[in-house]
Amino acid sequence: MKFKTHLPSLLFAAAAALMVATPSHATLLGRDIAGQAIAASDDSAVFLYDTAQNITWLRDANRNGAQTWADANAWASGFSLGGFDDWRLPTTLQPDASCDQQGRIIGPSFPLQGFGFNCSGGEMGHLWYITLGNTAGFMSNVGDFVDMQFDNYWTATAYAPNPADAWYFATYNGIQRTSLTSNQFVAMAVRAGDVLVGGGGGDNNVPEPQSALLVLLALAGLGLAQRERRSGNFPIV
Repeated sequence: MKFKTHLPSLLFAAAAALMVATPSHATLLGRDIAGQAIAASDDSAVFLYDTAQNITWLRDANRNGAQTWADANAWASGFSLGGFDDWRLPTTLQPDASCDQQGRIIGPSFPLQGFGFNCSGGEMGHLWYITLGNTAGFMSNVGDFVDMQFDNYWTATAYAPNPADAWYFATYNGIQRTSLTSNQFVAMAVRAGDVLVGGGGGDNNVPEPQSALLVLLALAGLGLAQRERRSGNFPIV
């Protein structure tokens, strides 16, 4: 039997193998001020949709400068852009088992808290470690964010054992800790869901290379299969 008679099956098998071998990964998709899909690196991109967390980040990572925790929360909740006024600060997950340190920071009557490095359970930590791929100790990648600071960023999560403190995330080294709410740190605005007009959550302008290759393989296999059928050489499998 000639090799070419097996080619359609091989192409379909290759496409299936590629689909299995290609894991899904977190992606930040660009959106312009009108909620249209656009390349995340484009100058017109105002929002970045986080597909892994189903939240939309304001691309400008230093919109309002340093401020106290109360002022940062007030700024985010009062912020309006692109027709959306439901912005907030990113949240911190507690307890967070992904952190390298687990402890009762104040006393034994309080629950365990996750702090230190590698905290990826919260929205800010997931962005920094998982989506942007930074490693503990130094920020090497800011992605397509604009003006991201090497600084402490407030989160919306108060420190439950002590209301005078709140959780922050340090972008310069990836550490998650608490601080007095009177301190002045920078803040990022985020909202739930996608701002994409018409919904769907996809970037209609730029298909992923793996998806494009799968389509090409499938089309090639289909064309060869039809040709083999017409010639009467289509193999029985």
